[in-house]
Amino acid sequence: MWEGKQDLKRAMGDAKEHDVAILLSHNPDYAESLKDPRVKLVLSGHTHGGQVVIPWVGPPIVPSRYGKKYAAGLVAAPHTQVFVSRGAGVIGLPVRFNCRPEINVLVLS
Repeated sequence: MWEGKQDLKRAMGDAKEHDVAILLSHNPDYAESLKDPRVKLVLSGHTHGGQVVIPWVGPPIVPSRYGKKYAAGLVAAPHTQVFVSRGAGVIGLPVRFNCRPEINVLVLS
């Protein structure tokens, strides 16, 4: 899922009422409006961790409607958990400062 009109019903396919789902959504902002109890985890990117992180301040700009909340890492959304990867790319200027690129390996148990 990216931006605009998300079609969660289509994304969930034939998942049953008591199934557990992991949702892959490029933009973590979608998690704020997500209310489906089957979605226990949202995996996202989009914010690049802010790309530039000022020590003791954090990233001055995060491309999110919710400020720094979804910059990176495991975050509690209203009805689910969201893991936001800083990723390996950049947007705009090809610069990262104090915000190392990452490729995450998540082990589910």
